[in-house]
Amino acid sequence: MQDSEKRYKTLFSGTTEGILVADLQVKQFLYCNVAICKMLGYTEKELISLGVMDIHPKKDLDYVLAEFDALARGEKKFTEVPCLRKDGTVFSASVTESKIVIDEKECVLGFFTDITERKRAEDIIKRKYEEIEKMNEFLLDRESRIIELKKENEELKNIISLKK
Repeated sequence: MQDSEKRYKTLFSGTTEGILVADLQVKQFLYCNVAICKMLGYTEKELISLGVMDIHPKKDLDYVLAEFDALARGEKKFTEVPCLRKDGTVFSASVTESKIVIDEKECVLGFFTDITERKRAEDIIKRKYEEIEKMNEFLLDRESRIIELKKENEELKNIISLKK
């Protein structure tokens, strides 16, 4: 039993993904690992005293709770949500959840991965793509105008040659 518990603790504390276990009914945290403590800036004791509504920006709570419930019902496998650190800063997290039973309580086991850098890179790529699209439209419009001008030039040459 002690070996089993030791392996469990090693796996739970050694992963780089943040892990939270929340009571499904009251949405309070029961367990957390070191990685999620670091991500959110709380000690384990502080985090266990919090719940789902405490680690997300207030403006996003409706979305986050809807996603939490959909994941808990098994309608979704993962989601991306904003998370609120203790210092008030926000980061984007990819969350994978599954339902488990601990001490006869239905719980949600959540695995959190900080995807802030990936989201920043995606935003940069999106902006660059939009810039390229605008440039492409400009160049196409310019090319169309050059073609029109060439046609007008040919027409004028024909008119001038007919008058001679």
